[in-house]
Amino acid sequence: MDYRIKLHKLIKNTDYNLSTPHFLNIYWVSKGNVTLLKNDIFEQYISGDIFYIHDYEYIELISIDADLLCLSINNYHYINDTEQTISKGIDTHLEDREHHILKSQFTNIFVALEEECHVPVETFLSLLTTIHTLSVCNNQLGYESNNYKYALIKNVTIYIHNHIEDKLNCQQIAEVFFVNSSFLSRTFTMIVGSTLSQYIVAAKIHFSNCSLLNGDTLDNVWKIYKFRTFQNYLQQFEKVKGYAPYQS
Repeated sequence: MDYRIKLHKLIKNTDYNLSTPHFLNIYWVSKGNVTLLKNDIFEQYISGDIFYIHDYEYIELISIDADLLCLSINNYHYINDTEQTISKGIDTHLEDREHHILKSQFTNIFVALEEECHVPVETFLSLLTTIHTLSVCNNQLGYESNNYKYALIKNVTIYIHNHIEDKLNCQQIAEVFFVNSSFLSRTFTMIVGSTLSQYIVAAKIHFSNCSLLNGDTLDNVWKIYKFRTFQNYLQQFEKVKGYAPYQS
């Protein structure tokens, strides 16, 4: 499982970036408080609260004076590994138990990691499935912003993940969503913080890394994810990850 967990102490700068491209970030406020705009929705969190940030969401920190524990999980697992565990039916009452469920699942993972115990993949999947279900419920209840731009970028990132093994570019994706390619490019950069082409390449790298961790070979993955050449794949991998793929 491609994940990382970090403790960020004494955060007071509102320039702090809560989102991480290609990762789902799950935060526990261990001390202090956080106030933010999440897709134009005003949210406040205090000590003991759990919240999560997808990489396609527009986040603006209003104020922060907190210690945050962050669990970052590669989108590969959120998109692929939870597919078989997510029920078609949405538990509309889950929202009432959100804090208790997320805190319990997050705490179990953190305690196990702190004690250097093995965390079963099923434990991570349980947490991801809860977040997926909550995200769907929130969308149905109108919790997520109805702003067209945010909805578009969310759907574009989902499209990229679902077609990650295809050749993708801005013009082709713009045609799928019946929008002007220049508009899509500008909007994507504004909300996500990277260009659409950069996001596509990095998404392919992060997904391919998980394929390698799952036992696939270098000779297969660069072809599966449609890189021009093996050398191009190696260059892009090192540029995105900071190390060569054979070191993963």
